[in-house]
Amino acid sequence: MGDLRARWKRLHWIIRSLALFCLLLGLYAAAGFWGVPALGGYLLENQVAERLEKEVALDQLTFNPFTWRFELSGLEVSDADFSDPVLAMGGLQGNLQFGDLLDLALRLEDLQCRGLQVQTAGFDVPGAPFTLDLNGMRAATRVGLERSSEPDSSWMPVVNATLAISECTLSEPEHGTVVSLASGAVELERFAPLEKTATVNAISLQAPFAKVVRRGDGNLNWAGYFVASASANATAPDPPSSPFAFSLASFTVANGIARFEDRSVASTIEKRVALNATLSDLSTTASSPASFQARARTKAGETIEVKGDLRLAPALATNGSLAFDGVSLPHYGPYYQPALPFELASGQVQGRTTFRFAPESDEQLHLAGSDLAISGLSLRDPQLGTELFSLPQANVTNGTVRLDGQAVHIAAVDLQGGKVHLQRHADGQLHLMRLLGEVGSQKASTATSAHAGAGRDKADASPAWRVRVQESTLADWTVRWQDEAAPRPDALTVSDIDLALRHIDSALATPLELALSGSLNTGGNLTLDGNLDPKTLTGTGSFALNDLDIRAGRMYVPGSMQLSLRRGVVDGTGTWKLRPGDGIAPQLSGDLALKEFEAGASGDPDTLLGVTRLACNGFSVALPEQAITIRKVQLVEPYADLKVNANGRLNLRTVFSGEPAHETNATRSATPRASDTSAPQENARERKLAVNQIEVEKGYVAFADQTFSPAMSTSLQDISASLDELVLGSPEPSRLTLKAGIEGHAPLYLQGQIAPFARPVQSDLTLTLSNLDMVTLSPYLRKYLAYPVSTGQLSWESSIATKENTLQASNAFRFERFVLGEKVDDPDAPNIPVKLALSLLQDGQGDMDLNVPVEGDLNDPGFRLGGVIMKAIIGVFRNIASAPFSFIGSMFGSGEDVSFVSFAPGRADLTDMARTKLQTVAEALKKRPRLQIDLTGLVDSAADRQAMRDRAFDNRIKGAKYRELEQAGVAPQDIGAVSFGDQEEYRKYVVQVYQKILNEAGDKAPADEDLSLETMEERIRATIAVTANELQALAAQRTAVVQSFLIAEQEVAAEQVFRKSADTAISEQDKARVRLGLHG
Repeated sequence: MGDLRARWKRLHWIIRSLALFCLLLGLYAAAGFWGVPALGGYLLENQVAERLEKEVALDQLTFNPFTWRFELSGLEVSDADFSDPVLAMGGLQGNLQFGDLLDLALRLEDLQCRGLQVQTAGFDVPGAPFTLDLNGMRAATRVGLERSSEPDSSWMPVVNATLAISECTLSEPEHGTVVSLASGAVELERFAPLEKTATVNAISLQAPFAKVVRRGDGNLNWAGYFVASASANATAPDPPSSPFAFSLASFTVANGIARFEDRSVASTIEKRVALNATLSDLSTTASSPASFQARARTKAGETIEVKGDLRLAPALATNGSLAFDGVSLPHYGPYYQPALPFELASGQVQGRTTFRFAPESDEQLHLAGSDLAISGLSLRDPQLGTELFSLPQANVTNGTVRLDGQAVHIAAVDLQGGKVHLQRHADGQLHLMRLLGEVGSQKASTATSAHAGAGRDKADASPAWRVRVQESTLADWTVRWQDEAAPRPDALTVSDIDLALRHIDSALATPLELALSGSLNTGGNLTLDGNLDPKTLTGTGSFALNDLDIRAGRMYVPGSMQLSLRRGVVDGTGTWKLRPGDGIAPQLSGDLALKEFEAGASGDPDTLLGVTRLACNGFSVALPEQAITIRKVQLVEPYADLKVNANGRLNLRTVFSGEPAHETNATRSATPRASDTSAPQENARERKLAVNQIEVEKGYVAFADQTFSPAMSTSLQDISASLDELVLGSPEPSRLTLKAGIEGHAPLYLQGQIAPFARPVQSDLTLTLSNLDMVTLSPYLRKYLAYPVSTGQLSWESSIATKENTLQASNAFRFERFVLGEKVDDPDAPNIPVKLALSLLQDGQGDMDLNVPVEGDLNDPGFRLGGVIMKAIIGVFRNIASAPFSFIGSMFGSGEDVSFVSFAPGRADLTDMARTKLQTVAEALKKRPRLQIDLTGLVDSAADRQAMRDRAFDNRIKGAKYRELEQAGVAPQDIGAVSFGDQEEYRKYVVQVYQKILNEAGDKAPADEDLSLETMEERIRATIAVTANELQALAAQRTAVVQSFLIAEQEVAAEQVFRKSADTAISEQDKARVRLGLHG
């Protein structure tokens, strides 16, 4: 050892130095090449494994002590609970550089990592069990010491570095890869932790990927990934005393992808968003703003772009612009579909706005120049698939939102070409309400009950947002209304709807200007404009209707009516007015006119009702009071075609009542209407209608009655009428005047007063009809009298009064040149001698006057004034024909019965009474030249026979004396003038006649003194007999006397007086008279 030491000392110092250097170098190399890897491997496989409580395996660790380059490969950290390593690294290498040691800096160059895989669950990291896969990483770091700028000038570490990674993924078992990055780079220019400064030149991310999943419970997947430990929460550091100064020159995201899944809704929503973003000049201390720009685009073409400036100091503030386009509303259907009663089939949204956000300022958030556009919006019935609503284009222009003032201002809202389909089902429920169902009601009820108190508290605590819209327009809209609950289910379409609203204000501080117009598919259009104060619900405006087709309302013609609206248009102009307290029930006033109106019975092509023009001039409608006043109602050329069918039903009644056309009066009276039997509504508001004047010009009514054969038809032409002061429900009478012509030639006048709304109806009218051609009434007379009319004219004057449901009318009829035709065979016609009655009534010119008072019950459903009058006329005819001589006696005499002339028994001379009766008859015959009389002589077989025997007895006694006087030349002209001076003289001649009889018989006459006067008279009388021929001769004589009296003395036309033989020669029931018989 001593020799070696001596020899060592003898060596030259240079050699010794070189030897020592070589030795040290060898030791250094040995320690570097073998010692450091061995130590490193030991530490990793033992000390690190012990600390981690894991198994650590290392394939190889190399270190070059000369280049300070190290390389590690095949590192694995395993845990018994995991089948795969919890950490695996394919390789890690890098170079340490000491060239900056003079600058008190250490540099790590070209640090590379490959094939890194980490399972965070194996290291008890709170949160999700991530797996990190890093294909490659390169980094360069310089750590040095610099003196602080603080007053103490202490040394502080300063770091600058660059980092580049490639193909990095972060995954977890439930959702797979949640983050990935194709490549990324970070350039850290300076990081001084003690100085609290960091300067980054650039951060760039190429093709980054992130997955965001909303779980079924509504929480995001990322919410559970990073959970702070309890110890960390317990030892949270105090806020720093001074802010950290950070600056970033450039941040870039290129070709990024964000995948979003929402599993909390019924149908999972998936979105894949392509993202590109840049950020430059970001600083927490500089007053100059950073600029940023980001653009996102979904696979469906939805884009969102935001750009602007961002300032972090002295306070957070940003301003810029936001734009989005192609946002498809149906893609987000799972969010809102459960709350909607319809299916959002299509629709895209785009918009843009500028923003200014400064949370620490008073303004906080301000949006300006905001535009929103919705296109192709379509809502469908989820059950039927039919479209309920569509909106091709909606634009919200130049909106402004101020968070500090809680104000929204929109310059314009423009909705173009919307289409709405509204439907009401047969049960009266709107289809939309049916779609809403009970779910919507329950939600609304729950929300109301749960938040009512809170809502009130919030309303009281903070002011409400104010929204103002300068102008809102709806253009070219269409609304289709389908009403299956209408009496006649149908559809109505209102198109070309334009609505303009100005000064919309949720604070109700500004009057609203509105203008509305639209057209019906059946024809015509309407306009409305005006001003409305939404706060007080007061306003005024005007409206106009132009050729509005009334067929639009035909679906609401009551189903009980068999009425078909054929044509007609409504014109009108006017004003509307809303008063405080009226709600949405306005007052309307103006002029309306119905033109070219025609209506008919359903299924009948003929026109039933029509009018050229129906004008309501100066009308006023107060909907809150349900009151209508009209200054003047004018009907120009109204038309009605009235028909009574073969069953006696008036078509107008059938059309408006809906009762079957074959229903009889008995059926109708036995079955009251529901409206007649229902109790009145006590709380119903009384409706008011007042019309100052109703005028009719050039009216026309056609009438046909098919209960007659042939049918009766006529017309009422050139009708002019007026009705003044008509008030609904008022018992006060109205003045009525009417002028018309029946079939254009018979003037009809009706005037008086009528109270149609009095209960019962009150009226006092006079009617005058002149020169009506009675051929028009021929079917009536044919049916009721069995005679058609050949010729004649009728004039009629009537006074009609109704009171207490009773009608009383006096009727004066004047028939001129009235001639009936031949009788027809009608078994239903009354069997009365009509022509006889007419002969009694008509004068020589065929004229007659007839007064027929009538009375009827207006409550009788079968009451008809014409029918009552006709029945009364038939009654008059029947009474006249059944007792014609009573009629003659009452009309031409003193009322006595002139149907016979009585004679004294056995005589044929006229008595004074008989003469008086015959004079009455003669008067009637002369004034009724069509009247003919039959004279039938009659005898009383007992009285006349006795009277003739008595006269024959007297003539025999007187004849004896007459012969003596004749011989003496002193006989009177007539044997009847012979008289006897006394009883003795009379007995003298009785004896002469008695003895003559005895002598002729061959008997011996007893002495005169032996016979009594009575005995002789009886014997004489026994020889006298009156034969039937003598009685018939007496009857004929009586007829002749009457005939002679009428013709010779009273100058009755011989062709009016006829003799007629008795049906039997002698009748025990006949009396001594001449019977008169009449025929026309």
